[in-house]
Amino acid sequence: MRNPFIALTMLFLLTACDIKNDPVLSAFSFLSSPQSKAEDISRAFFEAIYINQDLKQAKQYVAPPLRSLLTHYAIPSSVQRHLFNLSLTDVSLEVTDPDLTLFTQFEQNIIVTIKLFGLKNNQTWIDDRSVRLQYSDSRWLIIEILPEKKRNNHG
Repeated sequence: MRNPFIALTMLFLLTACDIKNDPVLSAFSFLSSPQSKAEDISRAFFEAIYINQDLKQAKQYVAPPLRSLLTHYAIPSSVQRHLFNLSLTDVSLEVTDPDLTLFTQFEQNIIVTIKLFGLKNNQTWIDDRSVRLQYSDSRWLIIEILPEKKRNNHG
């Protein structure tokens, strides 16, 4: 900018805005909080189920219908077996979706794929699982566990 006064005025106006009370700015509030990124929510959900073995922790990342389903299964191993059709031990994971960019963060409904590495029947197993998330009430929530596309054992 050629005029420093204009730059300072714009900076002041942007920092003086109250995102919570501005409907236009609040629509993009998910961009400012790293905790609310869809891939972070997906990772935390799978870590709760497969690594921490904590359904209470997992329930905070899902919409009410899925929360009821998690409650029905009662223990993480049942969720692994029945909801994901994939029981694993010694699990590590990573977000594998290369399409998660700044531009996908403008979407209100996105799919995130997680690659799971672990042991299945004492053999190395690598598999992918995908979830659909929706941005609502200033946060991402998992609304659907997508059906597996194929068996993936690259181990």
